Amino acid sequence: MKSKPTEIELAVLREIAGRNPEIGNLDIQVANVVVKSRRYTGVGFYSDFEIPDSVAPLIACPRANIMINGFMSGQLCHFILWPSNDANYIEQLEIVTPDDSLPEGAVLESFIA
Repeated sequence: MKSKPTEIELAVLREIAGRNPEIGNLDIQVANVVVKSRRYTGVGFYSDFEIPDSVAPLIACPRANIMINGFMSGQLCHFILWPSNDANYIEQLEIVTPDDSLPEGAVLESFIA
């Protein structure tokens, strides 16, 4: 079932967009993102996105992922944004801890510069 992004998803997406102003339309896609599904893995989760057809494609987006780091509930986390194969749309957000498990309901504390 499609849903709005959570506060954590939006905060991470906005942080990534703010750090990557060279990627055109990223902020517009973030403002219009719809979550198709979420999968909790025990060490993080995946959020699969859909961008409405009326929203402009990304400009100058790398085909590789975009990663930033931060802390959730005292644990280091990697926040990884995956673009679509054609690099036109944001497709998936992955949040993962490198060492421990990430409890459901973990709280976003900060991003690392």
